[in-house]
Amino acid sequence: MKANAINRVEAAIRQNVARCKILPKVEPQGPLTGLAVFLIFDGFGEIPMKVNDKAPDFTLQDENGKEIALKGLRGKTIVLFFYPRASTPGCTVEARGFRDTYSKIQKTGVVLLGISPDTPKAQKKFQEKENLPFPLLADAEKKVAEAFGVMKEKNMYGKKVWGVARTTFVIGPEGKIQHIFEKVTPDGHAEEVLEYLKASAKGAA
Repeated sequence: MKANAINRVEAAIRQNVARCKILPKVEPQGPLTGLAVFLIFDGFGEIPMKVNDKAPDFTLQDENGKEIALKGLRGKTIVLFFYPRASTPGCTVEARGFRDTYSKIQKTGVVLLGISPDTPKAQKKFQEKENLPFPLLADAEKKVAEAFGVMKEKNMYGKKVWGVARTTFVIGPEGKIQHIFEKVTPDGHAEEVLEYLKASAKGAA
């Protein structure tokens, strides 16, 4: 009975190994190791980022096809907001919020970047339609979303799907995660981020 249960766990691990890209070298080395890996990943996707973790480095094209590398922004605070899809209702509300607060966000000295599993062409269309003054990164292969642990199982119209969970990261000048906004509500989120940035600046003064 116990052996059968272990075999089922190991089979599940093999079936879900594609979701474990953040730890590509992990190989179960026994029943206990396999069980631990299964419990960590089943239903949650990648290991979630935590405050003070080093942000995964990446290089992506923006809406104009220009490459933006996280390493190239060292020394600056970055607000990186993940949204599920360009030009969809919720993402439009969220992006408009950042557009309308952008000048105030800029005054805090941070770099604002949007990112979604879209192509540069789709991001360009979204940016132009909504007059967005900040770069939109194209993560069409979802590699950066996976690295940041924002690929989640979601319920869409009664169906379970695997997609980007709306999440915003504040990355400090040294490249470490400074703050994480999870389960983001599009309406009012930009103001929430702005208030955090103001409070953080006061605390550092």
